[in-house]
Formats: sequence, C-alpha cells, structure tokens
Amino acid sequence: MVPVEVKSLGKIKRGFINFIDIYKPETAIVFTDKDFTTKEVGNTKIAYIPHYFI
Repeated sequence: MVPVEVKSLGKIKRGFINFIDIYKPETAIVFTDKDFTTKEVGNTKIAYIPHYFI
C-alpha cells in the first residue's frame, strides 16, 4: 500500500500523518508544484514529486 496525497504547496496535513502513523507504509508520495525532495516520518519515506510527472 502506497498512500498518495496531492498538495499544491506540498504541506501535508495531520490526517496524512495519522494515516502513516497507523498503517506504517514504507513509502508515501505527495504530488506537489514544488521540486523533488524526500522526507521521513517515522520509518516512512515520503517522496515529493512535481505533479507534471503524472
């Protein structure tokens, strides 16, 4: 299971963090207007990907 969120500014909301805390996926994806980057929440790697790569 790979959770996906779409945010124009790349700010993830508490609900997405709660989902990650409960289900503990290895990877999550956030489509955004910004550049590529990665962050970690617990053991989950969150990949920020520009939406035009969809």
